[in-house]
Amino acid sequence: KDRFTRQLKDLFVVIDADNSGTISVRELEDVIKADSEGAAAVFAAMDISVETALQLCTLLDTDHNKSISVDEFVEGCLKLRGTATATDIRMLMHESHINCHKIATLLRYFEEDFRSELREQILKAMRAKSVADNVQFSPFAHALELGFAVEI
Repeated sequence: KDRFTRQLKDLFVVIDADNSGTISVRELEDVIKADSEGAAAVFAAMDISVETALQLCTLLDTDHNKSISVDEFVEGCLKLRGTATATDIRMLMHESHINCHKIATLLRYFEEDFRSELREQILKAMRAKSVADNVQFSPFAHALELGFAVEI
């Protein structure tokens, strides 16, 4: 791990053409194109193809600021080395399922909140209309007033 860390930090310095302390995807692409064998050798030693390194660059940008710090680069590449195991894939599938369930729960909550708000606004408008025009509530309005579910 220490050897890979050192190699990745050295590669980072080479990639950081403008010496900003961060690298952009463009800088990484430029170095790989200019020295594809040197960059490929470092990535290959960790079982990461050059194509995969370019494709996964967005994953390395953990703070989503369109640039990659040395820590993001090193830690990200170390995490990406090797191949995914069936356990890794299964864990990702499980986490994805949990997140989908959470999103579905939020969606149901927002839909119910919207329906409730809409129901209140309709009743308020109908009551105002009833008082102004001395009109009887319709069966629809009466159902809403009693709290029955009415599809709109």
